[in-house]
Amino acid sequence: MLFKLKADVIFLNITLEDFFIDDLVKNIEKEKFFFAGIHPSLLSNKDAIRFEYLNGTIDKEKIKIYSEDANRLFDYILKQKDKVLL
Repeated sequence: MLFKLKADVIFLNITLEDFFIDDLVKNIEKEKFFFAGIHPSLLSNKDAIRFEYLNGTIDKEKIKIYSEDANRLFDYILKQKDKVLL
């Protein structure tokens, strides 16, 4: 339904403790979701991995990143996005 509504972005969070996480990740990547980060204690005090479905583009020039570590993470996220959109 969200795809039909043309949402700009859809977030999907999965607890890292989920027994089927490997299969879930493979399946959601087939649906064009890409890795977008880790959120400590997000879901019932459990760490979560966040995936994103983006209905559009990311203008890297408009995003200001101040640390080298954060820049490496951002580059990794962009590579994951490109990988699932092939």
